[in-house]
Amino acid sequence: MTNLTAEAALAINNLTPGKQVHQIGSLLRQANHAGKRFHELATLTSAAAATPVSLIPAADVESGEKVYVEGFLLSVNGTTAWATTGTEVWLRDRHGTPVKGAIVAVAQLTANAQLGFLSTGVTLHADVRTGVGLTGGLEIVGDANFGAGDDITIQVWGQIE
Repeated sequence: MTNLTAEAALAINNLTPGKQVHQIGSLLRQANHAGKRFHELATLTSAAAATPVSLIPAADVESGEKVYVEGFLLSVNGTTAWATTGTEVWLRDRHGTPVKGAIVAVAQLTANAQLGFLSTGVTLHADVRTGVGLTGGLEIVGDANFGAGDDITIQVWGQIE
């Protein structure tokens, strides 16, 4: 009979029922702390920019949970830049007093613009920038209705935990 190597003995020990139960429990704990991934898409029109468009309903964020925005892509879908009345478009939470997670200056909403986290004219709030997270859902809205501009689409991704 041959002696087992340390690696072989460890592999056999890991197959014992007690070890299997421990490993399953560990995997379940990891899954419970992994958060709910999201990838949402919304469209904002210039004429109705002051009316919030929901990305994540507040009801989808349970008490004690936060929305962690990991990235976004905001696109102006055409050759007409946003102009006149408004000055900013906000990605914000849907809490009682909304926190603006990201602010996009109207000067950046030019023809066919493609903007994200690191784009010029995009300001990230500390809760997004430092990973603190937002509460109460997520929406896109302008500070006013704009007089001109092709529709904006935004893709936002991250997790709720």
